[in-house]
Amino acid sequence: MSLRLFALAASAACFSMFAHAGSLKTLPNLASPLAVVQDAKTGQVLFSKNANNAVSMASITKLMTAMVILDGPSSWLDLHVAIDTSDIDTLKHSSSRLPVGSVWTVRQLLQLALIASDNRAAHALGRVYPGDILRAMQKKAHSMGLTNTHFHDTSGLHPGNQTTPLELAHLTSFAAQYALIRDYSTRSEVVLPLNGKPTVFKNTNAIVRESIWPTLWLSKTGFTNEAGRCVAMMGKLGERAITLVLMASHSSAERTRDIQKVQHWLDGSTYKLPTESTPKKVVAKAKRKESKPKL
Repeated sequence: MSLRLFALAASAACFSMFAHAGSLKTLPNLASPLAVVQDAKTGQVLFSKNANNAVSMASITKLMTAMVILDGPSSWLDLHVAIDTSDIDTLKHSSSRLPVGSVWTVRQLLQLALIASDNRAAHALGRVYPGDILRAMQKKAHSMGLTNTHFHDTSGLHPGNQTTPLELAHLTSFAAQYALIRDYSTRSEVVLPLNGKPTVFKNTNAIVRESIWPTLWLSKTGFTNEAGRCVAMMGKLGERAITLVLMASHSSAERTRDIQKVQHWLDGSTYKLPTESTPKKVVAKAKRKESKPKL
């Protein structure tokens, strides 16, 4: 799948019509300001909205962080890392459940970064990387042909971590080639020892927590004030493998509704949208996450 294919599809039209079950269906009315829906197998853009605009990607940055870490030897996964004061977020002052001095394996830090979107975990991964991880992340982006994708930290808190929806779809397709990223990012939760007790860390994506998208291969959310609510997902809807990117959504609930609108658009017989597009249970949970800056 190449960026040239993305560019050709995007330049053909800002919005694309998609044939389903023998008839053309009305395009989804997404509230998110930027979006891409793409056939993950062919690269065909099925729907796009401001797809070439570069904006902050927030914690979706962690997909690239994970790829660079996993490009190293597998023995790194068993390395023990102590959380340091330098891992504390002094930019956005986001919260973390990982106390300074607590010890985790690199594998556990990857789980915490990809499932719970923990920023200290992402900072610790960057700190112990044997070299300049930001340079490695930028080099990898360049090798993918991502000319509008830039990294300034490993967590996504820096507003300069930017990309376009089209390039993020491309990055997502690369991230989906990593088995551990697929595994961790689509878990509804992970139980890890904290202060001597089993502790549950839940996925930041309500769609994953509620198993609303049955066949899901990758998921990562993001949030900062600059980025708004973002998500990159890949999975199967109907007979198609789909990559979905939403950026700059105004709330978690809006992001969740837009995901469900795309599901309903591609497989209306399976996904029934309630009046407000999102089940009350999901909306309530999403709202409780609204004020947290780390997603």
